[in-house]
Amino acid sequence: MRIRAEYRCYGEVRVAMLPDLPASGAAWQAAQRSLVYSDEFAELTTEDAARSKIGYGEISKGTVFGKRAKVAVKTAGAVIDNYNPSQSVFLTGTLPGSTLEAVAALAAWSAWCVKTLRQWLRDTFPGARHLGVWEYQRRGALHLHMVVLCNDSVQAQELIAKWKARWIKLLVSVGKRAGVDMFGRADGTTWAGSKEVTRVDAQLVKKSVKHYLAKYLSKGSDTIRGAATYPPSRWWFCDRSLLQEGKGLHQSLTLVDLSLPAALQLFEMLGSQLAERSQKIYPYYSPVNLFVRGVIGCGDNLDALRVFDTLKNTISSISAFCAVFGDRVVNTTQVYRYFRGPGTKVFG
Repeated sequence: MRIRAEYRCYGEVRVAMLPDLPASGAAWQAAQRSLVYSDEFAELTTEDAARSKIGYGEISKGTVFGKRAKVAVKTAGAVIDNYNPSQSVFLTGTLPGSTLEAVAALAAWSAWCVKTLRQWLRDTFPGARHLGVWEYQRRGALHLHMVVLCNDSVQAQELIAKWKARWIKLLVSVGKRAGVDMFGRADGTTWAGSKEVTRVDAQLVKKSVKHYLAKYLSKGSDTIRGAATYPPSRWWFCDRSLLQEGKGLHQSLTLVDLSLPAALQLFEMLGSQLAERSQKIYPYYSPVNLFVRGVIGCGDNLDALRVFDTLKNTISSISAFCAVFGDRVVNTTQVYRYFRGPGTKVFG
């Protein structure tokens, strides 16, 4: 058995009791996939989307905004929170039309919309990074939320000034591709002659990005997404560099090759420390192997770092505990390792 303590940059600390993974090969990969949480964020490429045509004129049969997606969105949001708020811009784009044809067209061309907006950001605001989620409104239409991390406040103000015109141009392009009036109303009239009524929002970040996105990661939003008649090809998208930077902020400390009694006692010890110091805790299990278990403590980022330091100190002084049970706490190279970012620091 092994015990792992983790710090996540969005304010979570995790303690998990896990079986030892196979050393390498297909068995190791299968064991990794069985865990609830993973550091692998698979992205749908443009080529994949074009092959399937979903999001490029075809409506998805339903996609899931799962745990990996939520971890990725929270990680990217926490990275953006580390920068000056004057560099970060919240963007919202809504569908002015209310006909079923317009609603269906936006869903059918959702992947194309995301691809086009991302290319526009790269061309017009070089170096800017972004995070986005689709929200499914109760009226049945999608609308888009994005957070863009700009290079400086000047670039951020330029983005705010240009956003509305760009969103309207995007809707017009979708309408041409789908052969639908994206500004048409259910009563038979249309806003096509006064496109400026299209509701958008563009403003600097005033609160935490993580908190701003919290409602889109809630169970209530999951229920609404699950009942979507016209879902997008994918519920979220993110600049890969934000995920890479966030993964570099995570910390992990693992004690390996423990017997079951020792692992159970150590897990209970660390779990109680986590519960005492966290604002909120909840357990999690592997959907494949219910013996894999852990506990997560939530709080703000500073509190999470303090809690992780406490757990790290406990694990670092655990040699006496292991000696009592006669456990072998070494692998082939080191006693245990503490990972931070791309480098490795060895304790003890």
